[in-house]
Amino acid sequence: MKHITFTTRWRPTLRRPVWRVGAAIGMVLFSISMVTAAPTAEQETTSDVTALEGETVVVTLKSGVEYEDFVVDRVTTHTRTGQPQRLIGQLASSRRRTFKFDTIEQIALDGKVMFRHSASATPHSGESKKSKSTEETKEDEAAKQHELWLARLRARGVKPWDPLTEEDHAKAIEAHKQRYQEVAKLLPGLQLYETKHFLFCSNLQPQQVRVFVQSLDRMYSWMQHTYGVDPDQPVWRGKASVFAFAQKSEFVAFESKFMENDSTGFAMGLCHHDWDRNVCVACYTGDDPDYFATILVHETSHGFIFCYQTRALVPSWVNEGMAEVIASKMVPSSQGVQRKEKKFIESMLQSPQPRLGDDFFSTTQNIPSDRYGSATSMTRFLIQTDQEKYVRFIKLLKEGMSWEEALEASYNANKQQLVSAYGRWIGVPNLRP
Repeated sequence: MKHITFTTRWRPTLRRPVWRVGAAIGMVLFSISMVTAAPTAEQETTSDVTALEGETVVVTLKSGVEYEDFVVDRVTTHTRTGQPQRLIGQLASSRRRTFKFDTIEQIALDGKVMFRHSASATPHSGESKKSKSTEETKEDEAAKQHELWLARLRARGVKPWDPLTEEDHAKAIEAHKQRYQEVAKLLPGLQLYETKHFLFCSNLQPQQVRVFVQSLDRMYSWMQHTYGVDPDQPVWRGKASVFAFAQKSEFVAFESKFMENDSTGFAMGLCHHDWDRNVCVACYTGDDPDYFATILVHETSHGFIFCYQTRALVPSWVNEGMAEVIASKMVPSSQGVQRKEKKFIESMLQSPQPRLGDDFFSTTQNIPSDRYGSATSMTRFLIQTDQEKYVRFIKLLKEGMSWEEALEASYNANKQQLVSAYGRWIGVPNLRP
């Protein structure tokens, strides 16, 4: 294998797996001849398209691409003219799509044409036609790539997350708020703060809450941008609920009663997520607000990566390392993560035969607590080497690749090469796996 040259300048999450099987059906794409003659009155047929909501239709674009079995969720109309603007729904492949009506040639329901684009709505200039053709080509290519992605998942036995509707999100948010009401009965003094992606429930001072919520919002925006998450589609169901308590006893009581967890141990925070993509984080502040903020971001980032793209899980060293790096990035005033890195490196320098240990790369259990500093610095090393390759590495893991396969495909390196290069980077050139 070609040798790679790297040039660079707490707690377990709790999972309650309930597997659901969702079928993925391939889209049918084929070309049809375009109508070039002037449209007749019959060709301009347009029914009340809002009546199509909830129906399964065939959508034919002006480009000639046809989508069968398109389930219509919603039709938006112009507020002043009442003309249809967007057709929103779900493809047979379970992928969400939105079509602008000026790109649609016709919509058919049970063989009957319910909408056909009239001549007055077609582009008049050659430039407009060229622009629309380019836009539709990009959409078609995106659809093709999505189908290839689904095929890779099927080959590895990995299931993508089922699409979530606006109703799904609304019901989840309502359920979270009901739980907040129940928790407030047990632990009076809680206040609910709601943002675009979070329901933050806390008995901390409002000025403290603002700082913590800002860290969470920054974390979500950074991960959303880094991993290419659609800004209009929440990564989790509804909003993530966060319970931040002033006292450890409150955290323990919450975990025991509402999460059925009597083993908090030394944890200051825990992330709970399930196979319906519900995320709940619970934590307490302790004596260091900055360190608490890193725990808050750390735990919530676990929920994000769990809900990202597919049901595939990432190894503990990747999961913990990523969470720690993001936490230190979002809360630069805290030195907690850096202290763990320093402690680990010092322990390796003092060892005559420095090793990461057999448990570090385990895919069945969490890394030892004294290896968090290694997971963090190794993640930082991979990102600083090439962030685009790191993002590809994560995406391949979520496609179901083993971490060794994903490392080979993204960095062209095996485990030994990774550890050797990483060891040189931290000043421990004789480091071994």
